[in-house]
Amino acid sequence: MRIALALLLIVHGVAHGVGFAVPWGLLPSDEPVDTTLLGGRLDLGEAGSRAYGVLWLAVGVLFAAVGLQALFGRGAWPTWSVGLALLSGVMCLLSLPVTLVGLLANAAVLVAVWVWKNNGY
Repeated sequence: MRIALALLLIVHGVAHGVGFAVPWGLLPSDEPVDTTLLGGRLDLGEAGSRAYGVLWLAVGVLFAAVGLQALFGRGAWPTWSVGLALLSGVMCLLSLPVTLVGLLANAAVLVAVWVWKNNGY
């Protein structure tokens, strides 16, 4: 179970890279970059969108690092997993609807950590 959870954390961290790559123009696209949050109600502009992208990258790197901690059974990875899933969940809520899959992945992390902690793994 710990290995599966570790892989979920690492893959989720890698997926956060999209939140960095898009506003920085690192992925090929014919569409303009959406610089808004809250369904278009809050426009961050290009600089704000890139700063928000850096936050996506930072959370992704932390998810991957916590996933490695979980893989090797080291550190306070369950606590960090919950905190990161909650932060990522808020970021996903701000960026809906394109982040719905990420919101579901965060819910999966929270459920998996809860199962882990409550079943004595």
